[in-house]
Amino acid sequence: MAMYVSFRQTSWFGVYVFAFILLTAFLMFGVWLCFRYIPNNFVGIVEKLWSSRGSVPEGGKRELGVIGG
Repeated sequence: MAMYVSFRQTSWFGVYVFAFILLTAFLMFGVWLCFRYIPNNFVGIVEKLWSSRGSVPEGGKRELGVIGG
């Protein structure tokens, strides 16, 4: 006895698998954009690509209210 499954029942499974793979790829790409590996014997300057508070105003540095010394 063989069980037969119609094409309509199996076609949605492929769509769900494709959507899952695509979503996973987009999430992994976003993680790749956010993290950088800089070895201990190198100096790295990483610029922010986006910010929830907007860009840094003209002048470059943002004061944190702490006096260095």
